[in-house]
Amino acid sequence: MSRVVICGAGFLGSHIAKALATAKDSPNMSAAAAAPISRSADLPFTASLLKCYRLVMNRLVAQPLRIMNTLDDDKAQENAGYSSSVPTVCSQRDWLENLMKRRCSLPAIRDFQLQHGLDLIHGKDVFLVIAPGGGKTLVSLAPLLYAQEMRESGIALITEPSKFLTEQQSAVFNVGVGGVEYHGVQISSRAPDQIHHSIKDSLPAVAQKQLLPPKAVDITNASTLASAFQDADVVVSLVGILHGSPADFERIQWRGAENVAKAAQSAGAKLIHISAIGADPKSDVPYERTKGQGEEAVWKACPTATVIRPSLVFGPEDDFFNRFAKLSRVLPFMPVFGGGTTRFQPVYVGDIARAVEILSRRDAKIRRETDGKFMEAGGPDVLTYREIMQLVLRYTNRWRPVVSMPFAVGILQASILERLPHSLFTLTRDQVRQLEKDNVVNAAAELDRNRYIPLRELIGRYSDTPLASVHEILPTYL
Repeated sequence: MSRVVICGAGFLGSHIAKALATAKDSPNMSAAAAAPISRSADLPFTASLLKCYRLVMNRLVAQPLRIMNTLDDDKAQENAGYSSSVPTVCSQRDWLENLMKRRCSLPAIRDFQLQHGLDLIHGKDVFLVIAPGGGKTLVSLAPLLYAQEMRESGIALITEPSKFLTEQQSAVFNVGVGGVEYHGVQISSRAPDQIHHSIKDSLPAVAQKQLLPPKAVDITNASTLASAFQDADVVVSLVGILHGSPADFERIQWRGAENVAKAAQSAGAKLIHISAIGADPKSDVPYERTKGQGEEAVWKACPTATVIRPSLVFGPEDDFFNRFAKLSRVLPFMPVFGGGTTRFQPVYVGDIARAVEILSRRDAKIRRETDGKFMEAGGPDVLTYREIMQLVLRYTNRWRPVVSMPFAVGILQASILERLPHSLFTLTRDQVRQLEKDNVVNAAAELDRNRYIPLRELIGRYSDTPLASVHEILPTYL
């Protein structure tokens, strides 16, 4: 079991901890992965092949084989003895949907995927799943999830036309396939107990044992880090602030990041450092400048570190979309600055968490591809500030005019609001200045493959679910 220390807590840290703790659940059933079966594009599985499987398996087990055939060819289904009229074991769509969301860490299940999963649940002792890929590999796990949930034992034989199936299966079930492992997760912050208990309460019982006892640290005091990082395989550094004096930003985002990097290097741990798009050591904005200085300190102390620079991170507990949703209740209009043309590339918190889980694996290939590199993490949607306000109104079922104000007015307004106690209306001058620049993945960075790895490429290569769109996730929580 690898030991992962999450240095920092909050919204992103909680999701990373959950992704790591649930990366591989202990099964209640026996499962064995069959060897991959190759096929060419012009040679699909046929009824004859299915009959061969039936013949072989009938010799291996005492009872007849129940076949779940995912092919679209009606004749092949008929010859294989499959009929869509055969009652499924589980007829509760909501139950299966919630089960697959929870176990497979998915924000939503599409209707065709849910129906496909229900069709697959057609037996309980032996499963032969023919998974053609193209978005269907994940739901092929539905019979196994059902059997495990019902505490039923059996053998799972899974053919693998898709290269992602074995990995996805291994991430959900303990099938002994190399490259996927348990992660022990330790929360370390100034006061980690509360967040530790909150995460533990939200995890399924089988994953709670992956959460290790928390340890308090202060990243501004290097002497507190060594004991917390002892025996760590991976350290995830994500401490940062949005509000504070220039000295606060330097102490936490620059020197604090440096302390974590040095301690991780001393412990022999892989370092994953969370920065931000726009990090620039030459910026006149303290947030951006100290993020950039923190990156420089990280590279110097820990050359094999992987740095993730997210754009706007969204999800159920985010402080951006939720904040504007609340503002839309009380404001007569939705404000934007400079015409609202600044572009953002919102990235789902679950996708950042998935990326961290992948980077945390003790996989030599992944390490070769990602050590010493950075990743600018954006989602599939690029939206202007005005379009984001319109989305907030759309998904909260409210109507408000979107009114643009000059940046100078925003600076004047922020100079007053930043002096008041922190509230729903808090706005700083630095935040307004940041709105003058786009917050999207730098296309030029993608050309430097010696230093850069795209998020979509990492997720596409080592996960079976694409990056989530704001249109999929926002309606679930706004």
